[in-house]
Amino acid sequence: MNDNISVKSLIQSNYPTLHSAEKKVADYILNHSDAIVNYSVSELSDKSKASEATIVRTCKKIGYQGYYHLKIALAKEVINPDDGYPSETDVSDIASLATFLLKKQAEDLIQSAQFFDEKILKRVLAMIAECDTLYFFGAGNSNPLAVYGAYKFGQFGIKTIVHISPEMQLNAAYAMGKRDVAFGISNSGSTNLMLDIFNVVKQRGAKSVCVTNYIKSPLSKISTCQLTTAVSDKIFFEAFDSTRVPAMGMIDMLVLLFMHQDKTRYELYRSREEFLGSKFKG
Repeated sequence: MNDNISVKSLIQSNYPTLHSAEKKVADYILNHSDAIVNYSVSELSDKSKASEATIVRTCKKIGYQGYYHLKIALAKEVINPDDGYPSETDVSDIASLATFLLKKQAEDLIQSAQFFDEKILKRVLAMIAECDTLYFFGAGNSNPLAVYGAYKFGQFGIKTIVHISPEMQLNAAYAMGKRDVAFGISNSGSTNLMLDIFNVVKQRGAKSVCVTNYIKSPLSKISTCQLTTAVSDKIFFEAFDSTRVPAMGMIDMLVLLFMHQDKTRYELYRSREEFLGSKFKG
């Protein structure tokens, strides 16, 4: 799968697992990708103020065999860069800024596609199709997405359960059976509430799916399946780094794939939506 994922995405998705010296190397690669392709490992060591052993270890941690293989992957990206939006924009021009922000979020969606694994996607869809009840969980800013996911899948006749308060979410986890599936959304994959919930889900013998930004997050280690979304760059304030657009896109994608696989459910969904539209939107 690493052949299809950009160096930048791999670094960002593995960043929390790196030690301080390794993060120094990762930061230098992210900030000087154009120059890195021409550096030897000793030159990078001098520039980043990290040992050659640390550089090699960092490359291996993010998914490459070594520095040489990372350079090859990086060279391909530098030669064919994605110039979909400018790296700098005039923040005083609100229209340009709005366009820039939307393009940035669109890129996050496209970057998330790099992490798709056909076997995992098929297994997640099968788990949802075969479960008795689909439970949605999310803490903080991710909780509205849990509500959204429950609503979307509930439209297909799948029994879904979602709660807003942490206490009710944890209680719901204790009520799960072996034929139920937990669907959790967590940007960091390390939120205490989500870890508590998924540990209970595992104890109950139920299956689980997590949507998170980080490949090796604590949540991914206790989930049956993991769906990874791209990590957003910080633009000009911290809140943008926690955008949930990729996670919402993941939910919509699963809904559409589910519709594609089950035409009968789709026909029921379409006729019901037409009825509701005429009844409540007229």
